Amino acid sequence: RDIPLARLIRFIANPAQFFLENRLGIRLEPLIAPLEEREPFDATGLAAYTLTSEILETILQGEAVEPLLAGVQSRGLLPPARHGELLFARLVADARSVAQKVVGAVGAAGPLPHLDAAVDLDGFKVHGRLNRIWPDRLLRYRCAKLKAKDQLKAWVEHLVLNAVQGEGYPCCTMLIMSDKAVLFEPVAAAAEILQ
Repeated sequence: RDIPLARLIRFIANPAQFFLENRLGIRLEPLIAPLEEREPFDATGLAAYTLTSEILETILQGEAVEPLLAGVQSRGLLPPARHGELLFARLVADARSVAQKVVGAVGAAGPLPHLDAAVDLDGFKVHGRLNRIWPDRLLRYRCAKLKAKDQLKAWVEHLVLNAVQGEGYPCCTMLIMSDKAVLFEPVAAAAEILQ
């Protein structure tokens, strides 16, 4: 009956996997990909997402992204020479696009301290820590296209934020993705919806 917020979000994101792992004790390990026999000529899938996320965080911290190139190439994540540099420039452009949206959403204000939230729901208690909260909204962002799981995770955190209604904290949540942004307005019956 004592539910950490992160656990609730993991359940909502993938109920079947959560059931297998937590009720049946079955851990589905990801398949280990065989080592590549040739050098990469493009960054795709998880590698591209990881690189773009790393670049995005660097941009949002106000640091230069150029020093990242050498480290990324030394990890073998990009092709060598000019082709790798061009691919890196494309990833930087994608990250800058999302960074502009994030900066536009938060403005010049700094973030608020994290909010330790606890919501009692008819015998159940959901608790966790919410961070990346600005004076006018809780903000979630990723360098990826909008997926249902992103909306569900942000929605659950939005409900907790609204159920707690911390002094000086906002009741809006914004989810910024590479292809669109979603704004969740204040919810009056957040605790009932969570329940």
